[in-house]
Amino acid sequence: MNSPWFFRPRPNPAAALSLFCFHHAGVGASAFRMWPAHLPADIDVCAVQLPGREGRLRDPAYHTLDAALPAVVAALQTSLDRPYVLFGHSMGALFAFETARALSTTARPASALIVSGRRAPHLVATRPRISHLEDTPFLDAVSQRYGGIPPQIREEPEIMALLLPTLRADLRIVEDYRYREGPALACPLFACGGATDAEAPPDTVTPWSAYTNGKFRAASFPGGHFYWQSDVPRFCREVGDELQRWGILPGGA
Repeated sequence: MNSPWFFRPRPNPAAALSLFCFHHAGVGASAFRMWPAHLPADIDVCAVQLPGREGRLRDPAYHTLDAALPAVVAALQTSLDRPYVLFGHSMGALFAFETARALSTTARPASALIVSGRRAPHLVATRPRISHLEDTPFLDAVSQRYGGIPPQIREEPEIMALLLPTLRADLRIVEDYRYREGPALACPLFACGGATDAEAPPDTVTPWSAYTNGKFRAASFPGGHFYWQSDVPRFCREVGDELQRWGILPGGA
């Protein structure tokens, strides 16, 4: 799986299952660098690296999900040599969901979908758009909604010059997304979020149940929008346990 589209923190070619992870806005695939240490050994973490960041900094970032999706799906289709699960947090949940839909009618549909920190697709966000704001109010709005960018990074003009365009592009993807009606997925779906997440409160996460005809579970964890980052081992154990309960990993039902 030698492709600029994927970052594998700890390559595991003998694994029974690939876990393709989609990152949230403003970051890259390294957000999942700690996951292999805390997931079952049968999982190979393959983090999807969108353009415009980290090792793909010179590649133009996408501004709409519709523009990005064909390339994402094409990249995955060259790497589906074993069963796989799709995971996405926040913006990444939209990518994971739409990728699952696109691949659902192919010979290799996803074995499961896990979405995190994102309200169900039909629930349009009511907060004002921020991606068009000037730099200072834009960064202030990001800080207020999501917890913000550390002051030491905001004070580095060179870093911010690299970060801002991609962060804007990502948030535009989120703000412009509109769900289009389509068949429900057949695979299990696990929807999770932070109990105090103002962007995706628990009552907006549970309605993900409408998007699958398979097994479904919603779970709320302590914390806000980035709840899993405060306890990666616990969240990874929960993911592994869920995949085993579904019988997707050895040791399950």
